[in-house]
Amino acid sequence: MNRRTAASALFSVLAVVLCAQAASPPGQATARLDEALRSLGAGSFSGSYTVTTRTTVSKLNGKGRHESLEVHAITQRNGLMQEDRLVRAEENGKDVTEVRRRQQENPGGDEGQEEHTLSFTLRPPAGDDLVHYTFGESRKEAGLVVASFAPVPGDRGRPGMVVGTLAWDPSTLDPVWMEVEPATLPKRVSQMNLRFEFSRRADVLLTRRTVTDAVGGLLWIKRRIHTEIQISDVAPD
Repeated sequence: MNRRTAASALFSVLAVVLCAQAASPPGQATARLDEALRSLGAGSFSGSYTVTTRTTVSKLNGKGRHESLEVHAITQRNGLMQEDRLVRAEENGKDVTEVRRRQQENPGGDEGQEEHTLSFTLRPPAGDDLVHYTFGESRKEAGLVVASFAPVPGDRGRPGMVVGTLAWDPSTLDPVWMEVEPATLPKRVSQMNLRFEFSRRADVLLTRRTVTDAVGGLLWIKRRIHTEIQISDVAPD
């Protein structure tokens, strides 16, 4: 093999390697995804922020619509909760703040609130769980780099595994949004989609908004649930 042939072969090998590397996000992008998901968690944040939760529940045909709103002012020290102050609560547009405050102070009271939340342990491709995922080839969309992901063969059945898409800013490597659905749906849930939106607030990279759309229930008694959680007024100590 002459030098020109050898150089050509080496270039081809390098091109294949570079294409393979381009199929996955840079390590810093997935590390920052882990940072954004954990930034307000235990041991991570000291300061205050506001959490606004809006939930809409309805029958599958749109009837029986129920809307709720809760606004909480949170204070943390080293990620540990110091204060969770209910600022405002509404049910179908009616102010029920005082009722919810009494429930918060006395969870065992008889002023019950119908529960419309869905519980799902989420393990996205970040941190220790990154090894359980494989990414497809990345592509450009609206100035962002986007790649789909799924559990590696054999890991799909692990609790909390998801399939979805991650988008990040190629200039900063900060995640911008992630959309996922469970690889295996939770019990009594027939549909679930989640969207996470990330940004920096007061130089803290965090999940500023989540949107969950789900359908679940028992037999013919099913409900459509739409929940939006917004983080605002972030003020680190």
